[in-house]
Amino acid sequence: MHAPHSLPRDLIALAVQGIEREGRLLPAPRTNRKSDRKRRPPRLEDQLRRRGSFLVLGVDEAGRGPLAGPVVAAAVELPVDITIAGLDDSKALTPEKRRHLFPRILDEAARFGIGLVTSAGIDRWNIREATKQAMLRAVEEASRGDRPDWVLVDGLRWEAFPHRQIAVVKGDRHVPSIAAASILAKEVRDRLMLAYDRIYPMYSFSQNKGYPTNEHADAVFVYGYSAVHRRTFHTSSGGDLWTGQRLEEGEKNAPLDI
Repeated sequence: MHAPHSLPRDLIALAVQGIEREGRLLPAPRTNRKSDRKRRPPRLEDQLRRRGSFLVLGVDEAGRGPLAGPVVAAAVELPVDITIAGLDDSKALTPEKRRHLFPRILDEAARFGIGLVTSAGIDRWNIREATKQAMLRAVEEASRGDRPDWVLVDGLRWEAFPHRQIAVVKGDRHVPSIAAASILAKEVRDRLMLAYDRIYPMYSFSQNKGYPTNEHADAVFVYGYSAVHRRTFHTSSGGDLWTGQRLEEGEKNAPLDI
């Protein structure tokens, strides 16, 4: 049984122009607008295609570290021999640059898909499994019924992953389709957190995007957890991610009063 991952339709609409179905985003229709294109030496994606692969997707995620909001993943197939100038790891780009690249990626991508798991799903599973499930949903949407020949991921290989994968160290900087996926995932998640900020302005989600800042910790102390906070979120070693903030054990587990 899948963990809950649906989001209100109006929040999805704020995040990206697409079709919302069962909590996931379908690829938006492509336009005829031409953007700047540059020829470059063969990329990993193109090398794989030239060896007979048909569908090669770059996949990345955003939102593993925050204490509120969903984890979002994106899968992208870029056209053969074509790249988009300025692609890089989303964390290395300014918000303005990400906003500029976001519609260009949607327009240039041969395929793309977005998958997410909400805070409730993260609490039901754990952040690693929730991240994998978000990636699988993104791959499913981008594949449109086809089976990927290769899924390119950043960093380490995923265990029990149903697709052939290639893990690339710093792939979000060196593999264009992973970089594009990183930007889509980050931008969609940031827009969702801006939408949540309108519902829960006391937590300053528009500023912290759900990460554990002092201001965020103070708000949780005063107002309790919101519906989008991760109630059981800990580090992989078992430590509490609020450690070092201003919440004491009894305070952060206090009943909600919102």
